[in-house]
Amino acid sequence: MVREFNFKKSYEDLTINGNPYKVDFSDEAIMNYQTSFNQFHKRNEELKKLNDNEKEYLDKAKQITKDVIETILGEGSFDVIYKESGESLYNIAELIEFLAEIIGDKVESVRQKNRKKYVRK
Repeated sequence: MVREFNFKKSYEDLTINGNPYKVDFSDEAIMNYQTSFNQFHKRNEELKKLNDNEKEYLDKAKQITKDVIETILGEGSFDVIYKESGESLYNIAELIEFLAEIIGDKVESVRQKNRKKYVRK
């Protein structure tokens, strides 16, 4: 008898406005996502101090958003997504929430499975 083992894929296919993307779930990628989300929130808090200069606010908001999107979906993805969003950072903010939920669900699912396997009642 021959036993066989196959690894599960370490990415998830995703479609955004009909365009295919892959979200990498390797250990390094997940650590990068967590860092990127933390920086995103921290930089957004700093951004609130720029109320006087709308142009500077918009430019920095776009850069913050671009950084997190490209960390998750790959270099160059922001420009395509920004155009498809109607050049609306509000629409992209909803996408970031969606991506955070997918990543959070995946990480929590793995933690729960590992907890069940290795922690005794």
